[in-house]
Amino acid sequence: MHIPDGFLSGGVLGATALGGLAVFSVSSARLKNSPPERIPLLGAAAAWVFAVQLLAFPAPGGASVHLNGVLLCAALLGPWSAALVSFSALLLSALMFQHGGLFSLGANFINIGVIQAFLGFALWRLRPAASSALVIGPLLGFLSGLACAVELYLSGRLASGAGFLLLAGAQAAAGLAEGAVTASLLGALSRLKPGLLRLERV
Repeated sequence: MHIPDGFLSGGVLGATALGGLAVFSVSSARLKNSPPERIPLLGAAAAWVFAVQLLAFPAPGGASVHLNGVLLCAALLGPWSAALVSFSALLLSALMFQHGGLFSLGANFINIGVIQAFLGFALWRLRPAASSALVIGPLLGFLSGLACAVELYLSGRLASGAGFLLLAGAQAAAGLAEGAVTASLLGALSRLKPGLLRLERV
């Protein structure tokens, strides 16, 4: 979910910017020496995440809900790669379509890139099967929505209680679709391109 500029307080913006910068820096360092054949995969993954996030719907507190595409990237490429891909897509969305703000980029990266990539990968590792995405998708959606709700609440933009449930529930509903799409694509890849499921995950 994308939070526009002007919705978060200075303290929340600063904290999420620092957290996002730390993850981005480590991701970049870990992928600095990636083999050349991995670069096109990262580019394709960034295009996928960018495309699926363009279809968004309004949500409580001024945010929006949508598919993320990050779980698929994490399952195929690993959490650090998925996080970096997500950051690139979020930056492009903010610059080209004002879909999410530049000042709130850190918060959006935490909510989408960090939670979806690292927690999604950790859960995926427990049972690396296409059907697992059907459960992981809505769970990640709920947690991303909850993180967004907390940021908006701390910024005085969202009341607690019903507002939290509405925002987290809306993103969990999007997560159901995310899980179904991810499961379908992973199932198709396992049949058509099984080598993609054996890539080194960074």
